[in-house]
Amino acid sequence: EVIESTLELLAPTAYQKRLELVRMIPPETPLQLRGDPLRLRQVLTNLLSNAIKFTESGSVSIEVNTQAQDERDVGLSFIVNDTGIGIPESEVTQLFTAYARGRISTRHHVEGTGLGLAICKKLLDLMGGEIHVTSKVGKGTRFGFQLHFRLQKNAVHRPQLASRPRVLLYDTHPLSNQAWRSCLARMGAEVRVIDDLEAADTLQADAVMISLSERDLSQLLELQHRLPSTLPPTLVLAPRIERQALRHLSEALYRRVLSKNAREKTVHLELQSLLQTALKQESNARAVSHRTPVTPPTDAALVLVADDNRINRRLLVTMLNQAGFRTAEAATGLELLDLAARGVWHAALLDIHMPGLDGIETAARLRSTYGESVAPIIAMSADVMPDIRNQATQGLMDDFLMKPFNEQQLVDLLRQHIDRHERRTRAKRLKT
Repeated sequence: EVIESTLELLAPTAYQKRLELVRMIPPETPLQLRGDPLRLRQVLTNLLSNAIKFTESGSVSIEVNTQAQDERDVGLSFIVNDTGIGIPESEVTQLFTAYARGRISTRHHVEGTGLGLAICKKLLDLMGGEIHVTSKVGKGTRFGFQLHFRLQKNAVHRPQLASRPRVLLYDTHPLSNQAWRSCLARMGAEVRVIDDLEAADTLQADAVMISLSERDLSQLLELQHRLPSTLPPTLVLAPRIERQALRHLSEALYRRVLSKNAREKTVHLELQSLLQTALKQESNARAVSHRTPVTPPTDAALVLVADDNRINRRLLVTMLNQAGFRTAEAATGLELLDLAARGVWHAALLDIHMPGLDGIETAARLRSTYGESVAPIIAMSADVMPDIRNQATQGLMDDFLMKPFNEQQLVDLLRQHIDRHERRTRAKRLKT
């Protein structure tokens, strides 16, 4: 909590400078301690903000390691590393002297009195700790300190992901990769690191976590093509903090997106939600697949189904056939437009997030082509963002189905809209 809240405060500055901001806490580290959170946060804030201030490219990290532990107490080391400009050896001895800013600070036009490190040393002295520093000009600086804490009695067990899921991790930055491996292991996941997104869909896994670098974001179009449509449930982490930027990325990648500085509890909740949704979909698919195939009558209503996920698409087709609808399926928006042009159809089910032409663009083209006489268009999405739902239902779509939905919801909604559309069509004919 102390480390995450500190990084949350400093992340905007770090990401504005395109720096990797990493927290590395091994899964076995005890996290519920008795100590002084206010003073610890004060020390960490000063060291991390200095590291960000003096680093123009690369990374800033905070690493926590267990030094010694018994039944009552634990000794932890805290290390703040950066890849910044470094400190000349002649100035290192003056760092913890009040008002000694040093020539390097003046040379790089950094504001401040030089009191911060002196205060850090005083606070650590009072808490029974000591601070040390190593640095190399042009390479970076490493500040470290050790503190002893009393272990909390009756510590609450951290929530675990259900059933020890297999999670694939893609992260090209070594420090960040190590940090997320530890994080996922602490949540109870079985982690496998991958360095090839294209091959991810060939590996058996329950979920995928993709941690993006600035380079990945600068080549977003290429990244879109590298993401297989058949990936397991996928959570993307991006070096951004603005909600609008994260929303745009979610829409571009057709995946759930969080900031890379998201708290571990938030990452856990998102992964758990993704896994539970996938489990429900698999359960529905198994139940439907065991039914006897049904061939609807030739005069039954024709429903066009567009979803880039083959399993989801087959599940929808099976459910609709069982309910007495004829179906025509498409993996993309362009394929659905081609199906629509071949003859009369009575409704369209469009997944919002599809590669190429997405559901919203497909709906816009259908309305442009058929005008007021267009058959009902219903959006489908697991995206819970209000903007997606509003965009889908304001004029383009007739309704919105939130995934996962059950068969009865789907059939009732389709029949309602098809019946309403037929009544309107008959009324127009009578008028003419």
